[in-house]
Amino acid sequence: AKGLNPADAFRRQQKAKQRKRNEAERRLQREARQLEGQPQELRRRLQELDAADQDEEGGPKGGLKRKVLAQAYGHALKKQKQDEAARSRASQGPAYVSRQGLSLGGREFRPEDSVYYHPTLNPTGAPPPGKAPRYRVAEPAARGRAGPG
Repeated sequence: AKGLNPADAFRRQQKAKQRKRNEAERRLQREARQLEGQPQELRRRLQELDAADQDEEGGPKGGLKRKVLAQAYGHALKKQKQDEAARSRASQGPAYVSRQGLSLGGREFRPEDSVYYHPTLNPTGAPPPGKAPRYRVAEPAARGRAGPG
């Protein structure tokens, strides 16, 4: 390392700094990932960082930590919204019901009620081979609609 060109020595020094910064960022990301399911805790830690910065000047470490926590907080909120949407979709139930999972209660399904019904291609509403029969539960509004032309 003694006989290095000054430009090479500078590049090596910059590379070492970047490596150290990357290690710190990965460590912070691992810590933030552990709190991924707790957006309130992430928010609290972000607020603590903001309060500490107002008291004293934070170094680059504080900026890196804030960046990682903010990304994790945004990701946690996005995941929470997706989970809530999935739960609400699941609670609404399926738009179609298979005959096996439906208590018929004496109701006869017409071929037009089948999900697979088509007036010319599949007038009987028969399902493809290997598929279970599925029927629309609600009366479709388009049943009395006239075709084009």
